[in-house]
Amino acid sequence: MAINMSATLMAGLFGQQGQTSLTLPFGNTAQVASAGDAVVALRRVMKAGEEAKGLEREKKDPVTLTALAQFRKALESAPSLDKALTDPRVLKVLMPALGLPDQVGNPGLVKRALLSDPNDPKGIAAQLGTTWKSAAATLNLKATTTPKTAAFQGLADSVTTAIAAMLRPGEAASMTRAKLEVNDAATRALAMMLKGEPADFDLPTAARDALKEMAKQSRNGAFDAALQQVDAGLLALDQATGITAADLKKGRAALMEAGISLEQLRRNASGVVTRIEALVALDTPDRPAMSAAFKARIDALHKDGVDKNVNFPLEVASALASRRLSVATNASEVSEAVSLISRSSQVLSSRDGRVSALAASANPVPRISRTEAVKITEAMKAISPLGSLADPKMIDILINGYTKYEYRTGLSEANPGMADAMYFIENAKDAKSTYNVLGNRVLRRVVMGALGLPDQIAIQPVETQARAVQARLKLSDLQNPDKIRALAERYLMAEADKAAANAGTTSDPFALIAGLSIRV
Repeated sequence: MAINMSATLMAGLFGQQGQTSLTLPFGNTAQVASAGDAVVALRRVMKAGEEAKGLEREKKDPVTLTALAQFRKALESAPSLDKALTDPRVLKVLMPALGLPDQVGNPGLVKRALLSDPNDPKGIAAQLGTTWKSAAATLNLKATTTPKTAAFQGLADSVTTAIAAMLRPGEAASMTRAKLEVNDAATRALAMMLKGEPADFDLPTAARDALKEMAKQSRNGAFDAALQQVDAGLLALDQATGITAADLKKGRAALMEAGISLEQLRRNASGVVTRIEALVALDTPDRPAMSAAFKARIDALHKDGVDKNVNFPLEVASALASRRLSVATNASEVSEAVSLISRSSQVLSSRDGRVSALAASANPVPRISRTEAVKITEAMKAISPLGSLADPKMIDILINGYTKYEYRTGLSEANPGMADAMYFIENAKDAKSTYNVLGNRVLRRVVMGALGLPDQIAIQPVETQARAVQARLKLSDLQNPDKIRALAERYLMAEADKAAANAGTTSDPFALIAGLSIRV
């Protein structure tokens, strides 16, 4: 027999309004998993691939989908960071994703902590503990909402515009994509402009002079002229006398690297391929495109494109792999090259902002208009009032974090403490001292529960708590996967026993109602 309690009755009892109804067992307590069942459940969910399946199911859950849709809508409509960090729809997703689910209803503290400098030991986030500090560092709101005087530190607007003007038709189809590509190119440009200082290079005079001129031209945004200086330097080295073979090779390598950087900046994939092959040939003259060094360049560019969500490195990686395919001489080499091409091309095909058409190697690379380039520079100078919370990549990170939180919370409803146990198994190894354990809420709960230490110990001085833990646990055990898992299982068993004991003391359905947390 069951009692269905309407929202009207619930409102009368607890002052809540709404249309939610609650079905409770009459005369019986809720089913509680046994300690043994909890351990079996933990071992099952920790199997390889099990969580991935669970997360896929969670992504389709109506409650999760609704929360995430409201989160996105709230951020899109928020006129300021202050409004965003006080919006319940934002905090409902943001705080669990950052590991602080108990702070959803604490917007005042959230604002102060997340806007503080995580690297300042006197800052609010740092004083609140490692979880808050990590949350503030992840969002980095203080830095990402600080206005800049130019699009990039160290680069004049004219240079940023010159970099943007290197984009090809299609790459500026969306401002978000254009910003990503230009930001990556600008980072390369700034590093390249630091080259050419005589004190930094033990190189032949011809190479040093060429690098100085290259850096000078680059700082003015004259990238074609800078590349001409590199090629002139290579020619001067070939004609120079009195240089040892080792110094000649060193000078050529430095200029070739500069040439590769400039071709990347000019977004000339075929030029990058030609220059990388020439550089690799210094050490591997026989079929340089099939060398390990050439393959390493392909892998590095592919990883760069994937990790930074930029397209051009993927384009170059695919072009390098195509060159490798052109010199392949057997089925194994052909298969490997085709696989490398496909790897980068598949990622690139899923991205926005792809070029409309690639230029033939003998033709000039097409560019966007100067007007479009200026618009991109101006857009990059504008700082979003939401900082990193306006970054699609950060939004994806937060959404994934919230989804994982909801999935694990669901597991804990069936087996109390399951989310804590899973977190402990994954993170216990990072605790390098007893105080690291005590300072982390989840690690502390699991260790205290597994060791049978009472909750009341929290009122004791931290040194006393540390001694109590040290008397029962070797810190080295937290570096042993088997012992970590054993502690997690002991904690789960203790939580299951506690839940069973609590359930056994509740026979009055109205007392049971009073102890429930109703999720509306």
